[in-house]
Amino acid sequence: MNLFSNCLLALDARTGKRLWHFQSVHHDLWDYDNANEPKLLTITHNGKKVDVVTFATKTGFLYVFNRVTGEPIWPIEERPVPKSNVEGEEAWPTQPFPTVLPPISRHMLTENDINPYLPRRNRHG
Repeated sequence: MNLFSNCLLALDARTGKRLWHFQSVHHDLWDYDNANEPKLLTITHNGKKVDVVTFATKTGFLYVFNRVTGEPIWPIEERPVPKSNVEGEEAWPTQPFPTVLPPISRHMLTENDINPYLPRRNRHG
């Protein structure tokens, strides 16, 4: 799982003790490492002000956590992902997916996303 790779790690600044962590990619085979720094924000959630830490990933997922406890503000679920077809490589069987916030980047490209002004007969060659 490469436990602390591609993770958000919260430390106690006074002691250096690990408070909590969240791994956004287990055993990264796809270059999905965290591309930017976390952001410290205060949001209103269920009518209360909550200090949170957020970070976006290369996959366009946005993760939001309670800064103190590390609890996700919205649920995150582990979903099955394809196995590696590289000999000797073992992909982790699941990856975390946010369940409430949609990705902020495209995850799929279909024919309907192609320029609508191109004649249909020219789209495939």
